Amino acid sequence: MKVIGVTATNGKTSTTFMTNAVLEGNGFKTGLIGTVAVKYGDTLIPASLTTPESLDLHRYFNKMYKEGVTHVTMEVSSSALDLKRVNDVDFDIVVFNNVSREHIDLHGSFEEYFRVKSSLITNAKENQFAILNLDCPYVASLVDKTKAKVITYGVENANGHLWCKNLDLSTGRAKFTVEIKKSLEAKIFYILQHPLMLNLKHLDIIQFTMQWLQ
Repeated sequence: MKVIGVTATNGKTSTTFMTNAVLEGNGFKTGLIGTVAVKYGDTLIPASLTTPESLDLHRYFNKMYKEGVTHVTMEVSSSALDLKRVNDVDFDIVVFNNVSREHIDLHGSFEEYFRVKSSLITNAKENQFAILNLDCPYVASLVDKTKAKVITYGVENANGHLWCKNLDLSTGRAKFTVEIKKSLEAKIFYILQHPLMLNLKHLDIIQFTMQWLQ
């Protein structure tokens, strides 16, 4: 199974739901784990934690695998990172949306909170992808602090690989244009060989993620 992990102060649930919907829309059998529920096939389990305890998490993975799920999108909370619930999860894509001074009771300070959340990126390996939001200075600072293949984006910041421009929220349904600002050739080649994406139209997985990382 391919696993996408999303962390952020705000927007984890939106990002995972949007990504799951895009994957489903392109014919993949998916699993979803997060604040609202754990979902796979016809199974829907109300969530008690944003990221389940490690034994529960791997039990869900096992059930998803047996049901033929190929792609799992999950929220990764700072608590889960701090308590090492996801230490044995081999993520294929890790995403850091944003960070702000909320939800820091467990960690004692914003600095520690950011360090813990950043570990999803800084501990990523060479065979993983890290998607980073350049509009958040804290997240942008991680670009050169991971071994993962980095893809950057921005709405205000146009210096990343992808720029989301002409953003219109006036109708309640977001409209935007994604401009490729830097070469993605090598990265796209890898992605195209990867079971996660079979052709260029599946770049919309990244595009949807980009817009909702704000």
